[in-house]
This record gives sequence, C-alpha cells and structure tokens, in this order.
Amino acid sequence: MAKLSIIVPVYNSEKSLKKCVESILTQTFSDFELFLVNDGSKDKSPEICDAFAKMDERVHVIHKINGGVSSARNAGLDAASSKYVQFVDSDDYLSEKTSGILIDSMEMDNADLVIGGYIFDYGDQKDSHDCQNIPTCDIKELKDDFGKLYSEYFINSPWNKLYLRELIDFRFDTDVSLGEDLLFNLKYLSKINKLSCIKNTGYYYVITKEATLSRSFYKNSFEITHKLYNETMSFCKRTFGEEFEDVRIDFMYFMGTYSNVYLLMKSPVYSSKQKYRYIKSNIKNLQIAKLCKIMPFETNAQKWLYKFLKWENPLLVYVYFRIKNMR
Repeated sequence: MAKLSIIVPVYNSEKSLKKCVESILTQTFSDFELFLVNDGSKDKSPEICDAFAKMDERVHVIHKINGGVSSARNAGLDAASSKYVQFVDSDDYLSEKTSGILIDSMEMDNADLVIGGYIFDYGDQKDSHDCQNIPTCDIKELKDDFGKLYSEYFINSPWNKLYLRELIDFRFDTDVSLGEDLLFNLKYLSKINKLSCIKNTGYYYVITKEATLSRSFYKNSFEITHKLYNETMSFCKRTFGEEFEDVRIDFMYFMGTYSNVYLLMKSPVYSSKQKYRYIKSNIKNLQIAKLCKIMPFETNAQKWLYKFLKWENPLLVYVYFRIKNMR
C-alpha cells in the first residue's frame, strides 16, 4: 500500500494535463498512488490519462460522467487507500519536492494537517505567496492566527495541504457550486488536534487571463457568500469560544458581497430591473450591520457600499454602481 494518495480532478485539461502529471511522477517522494479522475472530458484528456496509466503503475484512471470538481474529488477519495491525501488541480504543477515537503512536515511535527504557501504562475511572471510559519500547535491555539490565514486564502483551498485519510469520513458538498473547498476544510479542521503551517510547498498555481476574465455572477452568489461567512464564524465560535471576533473575517465577508454586486452590475445576462431586484431581495439577509465598525477599506467605493448596505438601501447600492460602471 502506498503512503500517499494524490487526487487530480480532470476536465477538458488537455493543454495543461501532461505538465501537471509529469511534475507529480517526478516527485522525489515516490511512494504514492495517483488518481486521475476524468470528469466527463470532451477533449483528449481521457486518452492522456490512459497513456500515463500505461506508462506508470502508480497511475490509476477513473472515468466518470461529468459531475463537477467536487464529484471528481469525491471519486478519488472513495478510491484512495493511503495514509495521506494530497489534492492537485490539473491546471497546476509541482516542484519536485512538494509532496516530500508536506509529508516531512506532517511526520516531524506529528500533525493532523499541514498548510503551506504556494506560487502564483501568471505565465510571464511568478509570485510567491508565502504562508506564515506556525510551529505545530493545537487547533485551539490558532485563535490569533486564524483570521490572517483565512484572509490570505490559506484556509480555503485543498491543494496547498496534506490530509490524514482516516479523518476524512465526509465528502465535498456537490450541491454547492462555490466555496465547497472552504466547507470541506472547515469540516476537516473540526476533526483535528494539531496542525502545522510551512512557508512554501513549491506548488505552482497557474492563473490564466481566460480564467480571470471568466469570473461571473451566479444567481445564488449572495446566498453562498452569506453561507460561507456563517459556517466560518460557527466553526470559530465552536473552536475558539463564543466571544470570538475578527475584523479580517468580517472584511472578507464584506468583500465577497462587494464582488457580488460588482459582478452583477457588470453582467450582460441580467436586465437593469433584474439587477435591482437581486440587490433588493438579498440586502436584508446580509449581516453587514453586525460587522465590526472598523474596516480596512482600500477604496471609496468600498466605504460607500458598506454604508449603503448598513442602511439596507438597495436603490443607493444600485445607482452608485450603475454610475460607477458608466464612468
């Protein structure tokens, strides 16, 4: 039995899949099984997966009908039999020591979870996104650092972490289209005793212009942002005490709402009436008025939206962003 299960969800990834898989197969830590979960791809991804399986006995291919990235990761978890689990996205790639760095940290620190930094790859430049070094600590001792890790996006993703397979007796929520990774990690964090944070794992997260431009507003975007905030705060209060507050988490909730309004107002899919109705129907369900009074605003637009949301005035929100977009 291999020591590590690496799970890669694959969907129409023919352009990046070869580089991704080759970076995994050339890891200095070699005692792993690799699951390539083909999630109903319509390009040459299935053939690429099968070719790698013929080349290397560590590679196992799961072909399934399209169900989304959460469904694909769940299929990989169902098949995984190793002590540790690592997730890799098919757009990304690893340095040759990534898996070894994660496992060494897990075993040296006797941790239940390892969280690490990573590198943004924009194609023409690379930007290291280093995680703060936190020696192995009890989960309850993370109280002062959780907000920083959360606001800098180290908590959310599954691919900058190493998990213990035996603690994953649940799955990714396939009914949630956004934020399912965070919900998965909050469930996992609820089960652990110790975690370790390391500066960088050598994981390369690829950011393309197409992916950046494809961001769009979904009809349940406000609802999901609200759900993620509530789930995060529920976890924090259970773990760190009912008195727990952190302006960084509050600000992330506000910025998620800001992004929703911005994307909605930019969307060509909805009419002006529909946009106003979305804002009006969601504004009173938000908890902006309950957030910390001191916010680290970066722009005047953020300050004004915060005021309009606190006043629960959908017309001001709509008009302000309508004028802002026209300019």
